[in-house]
Amino acid sequence: MRYANGSQTRPRVSSPFGPRKASGGASSFHRGADQTGIGAVRASAAGRVVVTGTPSGWSAGGRQVWIQHDGCFSKSLHLASWAVSSGQWVNEGDIIGAEDTTGTASGKHLHQEITPGALHYRNEGQVDPMAYIAARLTTGSTAGGANGWYASNGGAAYITRIQELLKAVGYSITVDGKDGPQTQGAVRDFQSKNALTVDGIAGPFTKAVLEQKAAHDVGRNAIPEKRSAADIQRLVGANPDGIYGPDTTAKVKAWQSANGLTADGIWGDLSDAKGFPPPAAKLEVDGNLGELTIKELQRSLGFTGEDVDGQIGPKTTAAMNAALGVTGNWDATIRAMQQFLGVHIDGDWGQETTRALQTLLNNGKKLGAVVDPGPPAPPAGTGRNATSRPNSAIQELLKREGLYAGDIDGQYGPATTAAVVAYQSKHFLEPDGIWGTASDGIGFPPAGSIFGIDYSFARPDPVMLAQRGVKLAGRYLWPARHASKGITRGEYDALAAAGIATFFIYEEDGKELLGGREAGVRVAGLAEVELAALGLAGHPIYFNVDYDAPATDMPKILDALDGIASVIGKDRVGLYAGYGPLKAAFDAGKIAWGFQTYAWSGGKWDPRAQLQQWANGQWGGSVDFTRAMVAEFGQNPVTPDPEPEPDMTSIPTPLAKQLWEWLKGVFGGGS
Repeated sequence: MRYANGSQTRPRVSSPFGPRKASGGASSFHRGADQTGIGAVRASAAGRVVVTGTPSGWSAGGRQVWIQHDGCFSKSLHLASWAVSSGQWVNEGDIIGAEDTTGTASGKHLHQEITPGALHYRNEGQVDPMAYIAARLTTGSTAGGANGWYASNGGAAYITRIQELLKAVGYSITVDGKDGPQTQGAVRDFQSKNALTVDGIAGPFTKAVLEQKAAHDVGRNAIPEKRSAADIQRLVGANPDGIYGPDTTAKVKAWQSANGLTADGIWGDLSDAKGFPPPAAKLEVDGNLGELTIKELQRSLGFTGEDVDGQIGPKTTAAMNAALGVTGNWDATIRAMQQFLGVHIDGDWGQETTRALQTLLNNGKKLGAVVDPGPPAPPAGTGRNATSRPNSAIQELLKREGLYAGDIDGQYGPATTAAVVAYQSKHFLEPDGIWGTASDGIGFPPAGSIFGIDYSFARPDPVMLAQRGVKLAGRYLWPARHASKGITRGEYDALAAAGIATFFIYEEDGKELLGGREAGVRVAGLAEVELAALGLAGHPIYFNVDYDAPATDMPKILDALDGIASVIGKDRVGLYAGYGPLKAAFDAGKIAWGFQTYAWSGGKWDPRAQLQQWANGQWGGSVDFTRAMVAEFGQNPVTPDPEPEPDMTSIPTPLAKQLWEWLKGVFGGGS
């Protein structure tokens, strides 16, 4: 077992189990332990969820989760929400809710009870949960784990094989033959990603899929939070598409072999230390190309000894060209470096380029190969205007930016096409010469709007985003253990440090709100738990209708929004959708926040939406362009409105006498 904070470290107990001084009608014997500072509440042991909500007779406990474990059952009270559903199997350490003040509670805390034996609804039989857990703290589960399935299906040998297969398909776990939380978490993650029943038990079907995946001999990035797959791919000469597939595995193995490392195709700490040695000291990111910056660049290129001279001579230039994968003159070298660094490509090594290089070196990274580092060439023939914007207005914009020297004649000819290509390259758009939605939105943003992005699985560098003018980012709430699309606290802090405000999105398959009120309660609880796990609270959350929803779906969606509001409050409920569902939700008073996508909107925008997603698949398909139409778009916690003051207006004396006479007539005499 473990404590409700998910660890073997005892949390702070504000009110222990046992006799106490009671007030306000509370029992003089406390049948649980009140714990504070928990945040995300976790299951103390594996078991089956039997109650979520507020059981009859237990209203003082507010929102609750009850779990039947092996040999006992537990109750978790005063939760903000629950992250599980009745009948669900949970593993030890799984998040089940978030502490709060629901029910009768004077401050935010978790009230935990443990009762030996089978579940019952009587308020009796509880034992001290802290002592009970302390006597049973997990030191490594034995074969079979809490669920007991493995005990009769091969035991430790079976678990060892499952762990070996999990490692083979990319999970960083210890092969010890024990069904502990690490193994259970990896199994659940694998099941969720492969359309299997997510129960944490690697039964015959899960094992068969594991063996099939492992047979493909695909390596993995074991430290994605430290090093992106694209950075690794640039280093080893693979296509930097961010997908750690067979080609990347083969090139990583070749690189590991050439550098005296075990050629297993797995990028871990040893490979990372060899491939990305940290700089000797942090450089000041001041944009000044001095001796210290050049020396650090030379070290990153593999120079040692007297070769690290702080001068950019022929040898340094040749090494830069080799790293960048280019040949030719100095202008081509600079342009290749600028493209790799994600800054404006102009062939001039100025302060912007130097700052980006200093940041790269401070992060322990190095220059790598890029595709087509030279200036973009206009596409064959003439481009076109794919928007309703007049050609003359586009030409005037291009002229203001110094990219077009021709006449403002309204003709989209070769000169205009070439200028559009230059404009697109300057703003990191696909340089195809076609003036489309993305180019137009960058060039002619709505007055007062704030430029931003939203993204899921990509992990763009916050410093790079800030250099490209990003002021806001939409990120997903999703369990960090899955290492997928969910934001981490580190990423949130890095975005904030770069001056980028974050708003939060929750989505499963984009159709989860079709489950009505019950689904709304469930997803709100899950999202709230993830906010608590980030150490944040009170922020608006945008829940997604990510499809072209017909009007017949709206009753279910509106019911789901009611369910969400019952958990987090209507003043925090947001909706991401096309025009129709968003308008219906605003009209019905179900949401306070709107994030409208251009998709399924027919060119219409609801003026009440704080956010607009106006172009998908930008910057190599990694982000969507989003803009805020107002200053507040969900980046800050919502401050609840103060409770209204009670009406203390006195009742006029004659009316009071009449009321008193009526009451005496109903209830009998009295004076």
